[in-house]
Amino acid sequence: MLIEERRDFCIKVSPAEDSPTTLGADLIHFSENPILYLLLPLIFVNKCSFGCKVELKVLKGLLQSPQPMLLGLLGQFLVMPFFAFLMAKVFMLPKALALGLIITCSSPGGGGSYLFSLLLGGDVTLAISMTFISTVAATGFLPLSSAVYSRLLSIHETLHVPISKILGTLLFIAIPIAAGVVIKSKLPKFSQLLLQVIKPFSFVLLLGGLFLAYRMGVFILAGVRLPIVLVGLTVPLVGLLVGYCLATCLKLPVAQRRTVSIEVGVQNSLLALAMLQLSLRRLQANYASQAPFIVALSGTSEMLALVIGHFIYSSLCPVP
Repeated sequence: MLIEERRDFCIKVSPAEDSPTTLGADLIHFSENPILYLLLPLIFVNKCSFGCKVELKVLKGLLQSPQPMLLGLLGQFLVMPFFAFLMAKVFMLPKALALGLIITCSSPGGGGSYLFSLLLGGDVTLAISMTFISTVAATGFLPLSSAVYSRLLSIHETLHVPISKILGTLLFIAIPIAAGVVIKSKLPKFSQLLLQVIKPFSFVLLLGGLFLAYRMGVFILAGVRLPIVLVGLTVPLVGLLVGYCLATCLKLPVAQRRTVSIEVGVQNSLLALAMLQLSLRRLQANYASQAPFIVALSGTSEMLALVIGHFIYSSLCPVP
């Protein structure tokens, strides 16, 4: 048998379009952004500071009277997905974009929600509790909501819920906040120091998150159409209004009304993005991902405007 070596040709192997190496490859640059790594220690310290703000008596009271948390679940998992479905029908959004919008509105527990509660005079203990509970509830309600509305939209894709990301979110909430509670109990002087830097840190993180979101969304938002922009602008505002109205109906204190409003109005767009990238083909996923990006950018920008407005009002009209 004669085996001859050939040197006059080569074989080039390219990954398939839907292979894991290319699926969502455009998003990899975000996780490698050095600004993100600079913000991570700041995020951890900030969450520890929030732990120092937790009042155990208030937390115990919430467990005995969980109406605010139940209101949040009602707004987050029933009202907001239904609103997204209505808007998709009114604006006749393409199926992939409609699905992206509904999944975004079904993904509660946005990372900045208790940050906004702090800056806007809400109940921080309630905010942390609602974010944690809604993230746990998302493991069940998110696939249920997605399945119901995808059937109504006649979408037959298999949807994958990123359980590992949900668990990671829970740990990233629980560990530093628990550390903050311990610090408050064992090291009160250090706790006071953390409480002094919590607002400046929160504002820096808010600006950093907004910058990263714009950087991350540049390639996906290329060629975005006006209807999804208009819908994306309304989602946070409607969520804030729905949450505040629900809380007012139960005659909750003003601080708790603000918190419920923020928890319903701020969506976890990164969770929605992960679900879309795992479930759809690359081009479909990138197209559908316009929805969570626009909602995230709109929500952060609108909340930042509220924070600045609240700061100006508080400075001009201080409460005695």
